[in-house]
Amino acid sequence: MLFRSFSDNNKATFVVLEIPSGPEFNLSRLIERGLFSASIRKNIPPPAREEIQSRQQEIFMRIRNIAKENGARIIDPFEELCDAKECSFITTDGLYKFLNADHLNNTFVKERLHFLDKIMIDKLSSAAPNHFSR
Repeated sequence: MLFRSFSDNNKATFVVLEIPSGPEFNLSRLIERGLFSASIRKNIPPPAREEIQSRQQEIFMRIRNIAKENGARIIDPFEELCDAKECSFITTDGLYKFLNADHLNNTFVKERLHFLDKIMIDKLSSAAPNHFSR
């Protein structure tokens, strides 16, 4: 398997699980349309994390097991996108996290979602030679 060939050659291997997804994250449900106007609904509660994860649980367990058996590290976007109880579709300062039911808002990703950046920077800095040592 591909994972095993990477780990056998001392290559770091990561598996990124699916982001929270579902119709709850479609921004169109936040818009209330009238005959001549539209407004943002403010009182829609965010979906429960447990409910969202339960829909994906079976496949996530299979992926986790395959990754573990082959020495790959799991990255779970739920840890960054949700708190312990819910998966809010908007930040506290009003930036939408999701573009639609299955995709993140690119502005949110660029400005706020840095968990993949941290991994890459750590890997690059540990692999780069130290030009300042004597």
